[in-house]
Amino acid sequence: GNTEIVSILIKDMQDRDLTPEERSSYLRGSLRIAVINGSNEVVELILQNKHQLEININDKFGSGNITSSTYTYTMIACLYGHYEICHLLLQQPDLDTNITTDFQDTAFILACSSGHSKTVNIMLEMSSDRKINLNHRGAAGRTGFVQACQRKQEQIVDLLVRNSEKYNIDLNAKDIAGKSGHDYWPEKFPNHFE
Repeated sequence: GNTEIVSILIKDMQDRDLTPEERSSYLRGSLRIAVINGSNEVVELILQNKHQLEININDKFGSGNITSSTYTYTMIACLYGHYEICHLLLQQPDLDTNITTDFQDTAFILACSSGHSKTVNIMLEMSSDRKINLNHRGAAGRTGFVQACQRKQEQIVDLLVRNSEKYNIDLNAKDIAGKSGHDYWPEKFPNHFE
C-alpha cells in the first residue's frame, strides 16, 4: 500500500546526493498528503526520518485570497480531525504547538472551530507537556472557546467548559468586537459566566 510507496521514496531520497533542503522538501510533500488523507502509518514512517524534515514548516494551504493561509502539519491534522495523527505529531519533541496561521490561529483554535472533539481532547491532555496556549487569541481576538461558541460546536464547548478549571481555560475571554462565547451563543448559556 501507501507505506511501501513511501518507503521506496525515502530509500530513493537517501540514495541520491541531495542537500538537506532538498531532502526536507522531498519529505514535506509526502507528509502533507499523508496528513490530509489521514494515513497514520505513512505519517509514522515519515516521522521516523524526521531528522531530514522541518516539522514546524508553515506552508501555504488552500486556494484563493480568503481561504489561502499558512498551515503546519499539526494544523492540517486539526482541521481534518485526524486525532491519531495530531497525537503522533504532538509527541515530536521539536514541535512548536503555538505557531499561527496568517490569521493568527493556532492548531488548538482550528481544532475547536472545526468541531473535532477527539483532537481537542488530545490537545487538552497534552497542553501542559507541549506548552499549548489554550487561551491564545487569533487575529479577531477569538480564543478556541470563543470560536467554538461562535460556530456552535456543542461537543467542543461542553468539553472546554467541563475542563476549564483543570486547564485554566478563560471562559470570559472577549474578541476584538467585545464579544465572549456567551455573546455568540446566549441560548447555550442562560447564566453568563461573569
